[in-house]
Parts: sequence; structure tokens; C-alpha cells
Amino acid sequence: MSYKSTKEALILSARDMAEKERTYYGKKV
Repeated sequence: MSYKSTKEALILSARDMAEKERTYYGKKV
């Protein structure tokens, strides 16, 4: 696994978490 692919995976997972947080807070509010 190269550094670039690891970095891309981190960006994707971070984006996914932000997406989940947004839906969570959206439901909460």
C-alpha cells in the first residue's frame, strides 16, 4: 500500500464520518 492510497483512504473515511455526523445532528435538531 503506497502513501498516496493511504492518504486518499484517510480523506475518504474522514469525509464519510463528516457525512454521518451531519445526518446525526440533522436528525437531532
